[in-house]
Amino acid sequence: MKLQQNNSVRISEVLPPVLAKDSSLVFVSSRDLFQLALQNRAAAFVILEAVYNEVKAQIPPQAAVWTTSNIQGAMTVVLPLFDQVAPFLRQGIHPTAVIDPTAQIHPSAHVGAYSVIGAHAKVGADTILFPHVYVGPYCEIG
Repeated sequence: MKLQQNNSVRISEVLPPVLAKDSSLVFVSSRDLFQLALQNRAAAFVILEAVYNEVKAQIPPQAAVWTTSNIQGAMTVVLPLFDQVAPFLRQGIHPTAVIDPTAQIHPSAHVGAYSVIGAHAKVGADTILFPHVYVGPYCEIG
């Protein structure tokens, strides 16, 4: 990632452009997503390099901006910085995890941020799934 515009912006969360607010960092991979984030007054942007060249004149002067050639790669670096769940200290399911309604998660398990648990999957007792883990349909872990 390359810093394009540095300002004293306080960022408290990473949100998608549709939910962005004046304390949000957003990842932008298209002009439409940038416009949406701009309408919602996002404070900071990680923008795909090709999109940055199209929208840089519209970026508010108070915003912080980084560019990247790989949005997914940038997410793997940035998102853990905002994950406030201490996986070895708490049990439960992070609010950003996506769990199929047919999956079974043991009450003592921990499911980290942005994890995905597929249909009919089972996560056993005392299992710790770190952020961004995928457990496929019908898999059993722990």
